[in-house]
Amino acid sequence: MSSVICVLPAALPIIPPGSFLRRGLFFAGLTVSLMVPSQAAISATTTTLTVGPGSSVSAGTVVTLQATVDAGGTAVTLGTVMFRDGTSVLGAAPLVGRGVMYAHGTANLKLTLGPGSHLITASYSGTSSEASQNAASASAAASVTVTLASPSSTSTVIASAGNPGAYTLSGTVAAASAMAPTGTVSFLDQSNSNLLLGLAALTAASQIDGWGSLVPVTTGASTYGVVAADLNGDGILDLVTTDYGGSTISVLLGNGDGTFRAHVDYAVGALSFGLAVGDLNGDGIPDIAVGSGSSTLVSVFLGNGDGTLRTAQTYDSGGVPEYVVIADFNGDGILDLATCAGGAGNGERTAGKRGWDVRCPADIWSERVSGWAGGGRFQSRRQARSCRVE
Repeated sequence: MSSVICVLPAALPIIPPGSFLRRGLFFAGLTVSLMVPSQAAISATTTTLTVGPGSSVSAGTVVTLQATVDAGGTAVTLGTVMFRDGTSVLGAAPLVGRGVMYAHGTANLKLTLGPGSHLITASYSGTSSEASQNAASASAAASVTVTLASPSSTSTVIASAGNPGAYTLSGTVAAASAMAPTGTVSFLDQSNSNLLLGLAALTAASQIDGWGSLVPVTTGASTYGVVAADLNGDGILDLVTTDYGGSTISVLLGNGDGTFRAHVDYAVGALSFGLAVGDLNGDGIPDIAVGSGSSTLVSVFLGNGDGTLRTAQTYDSGGVPEYVVIADFNGDGILDLATCAGGAGNGERTAGKRGWDVRCPADIWSERVSGWAGGGRFQSRRQARSCRVE
C-alpha cells in the first residue's frame, strides 16, 4: 500500500466586476491511497543432484539423474533443470508439482551413458513471473564412471592396392560400440608360414564413424512429424509420429538397441501435422501436442508414464495449426503452447497470465500462444496484429 499526494487545481472563485480583490488561482491538497502492485521478492534456491544406482556402473545401465530444488525449506515446483556432462547438454527436465510418479520439487532424467568418466551437474533456470521469482542455482558436480562389462566384438577386413614390389596393405577394424577400437593390426603372409609383414596402429586420426543399415519401422499411416521422448520412464527413447495419411498418431516404444516395438495408435483429427513433446501438467511425464492440417484444433495427449497416452483434449486455435511449439514463453516456469497456423492471414495470439507477441516466418501464417492453466489445460487465446516473440 502506497500513499500518493495529488495536487489538484481548485475552481476559481467568482469575483464581481470592479472588486478590489485580485483574481487568483487556489490549490487544494488531496491525499489518495492507491494500490501499487508489488513485485514478488526473489527467493534464493539450492539445487542438489543425486545419481543412481551409483557412481560406478557397467555399460548399458540406465542412470537416473534427480535434481531437487529448494527455496528456504520449501520445494520449488516451477521451472526447468538442465543436466550436463561437463559442458555437453544431456537433457532438460521440468520440476514436478503434481502426480505421484516422482517426488514434488524434483526434476528427473533417465539415460544411458557411454563408457568412460563423466562429470554431471544440474542447473536450475529460475523463474521470473510477477507472482513467483526464484533465483537460478546449480548443483555440485557428481562423477560417474561407466565400465565395459566385456570387450565389444570386432570384425577386420584387409584391402590392398599398388603393384608387385610396391603394395599397400590396409586393415579396417569395425566395432558397434561407443568406444573406438585401439591397439595394433598385424599383417601376416599366410602363404609363407604367417610371416609377419608389418604392424600398424589404430589411431584417432584414422577413425571413421558411420551408421548401421537402415531398418524401416511401420507406423499407422504415412508419417509426417516425429519426436523422440522417454514415454515410459525406462531411460530409453521412444518415438511418436503423426500419421498424415490417416487420423491417428503412433507411439513406438524403444527397445534400447535402435529397434522399436510395434506401433500403438491414438485417434486424432485427419491430417495430423507437426507435433511437440513436453510436460504440460507438471507431473514429470512427457505429454504430446499435435497440430492439424484440416481443422482449427490443437490436440493434447497427456502421458500416463507407462508409455500410453490419455484421450486427446482439443483446443481451438482459430486458424489451421499445422505446427506446434512447447516452451515457457513468459518465464513463470510453466510450459506454454504456441501454434503456427496457415490460412488465417493475420498474426494472432493466445496468451496466458502475461502478454507476449509471436511472429511467424511469413505473412500468410498466424501464430497463437496459450498459457497453461493447470492440469494440462490452456487458457483462452487472445488475438493481436503482431506476432513476434519479444
